Amino acid sequence: MQAQLTDARLSLYRPDVILRPQPDGVELASFRRLADAVRAGEEAALADLDRLRALAGPIGPHAGADMLPREEGDA
Repeated sequence: MQAQLTDARLSLYRPDVILRPQPDGVELASFRRLADAVRAGEEAALADLDRLRALAGPIGPHAGADMLPREEGDA
């Protein structure tokens, strides 16, 4: 049932990226396998890292600085 609800939501609101980690043997109630689930999520993100970076745009202390209002006297 949860899978059908998820599919319905995804058909209405298409995300830019869908990460689908494959945590072997980790089920919804596998609380003691948290590290395995997190590792699977990290691996899924790393596999799609180029696309994630492209969507994120510039990152850093000066990212978006060109969008800030200029102060009087700035060149």
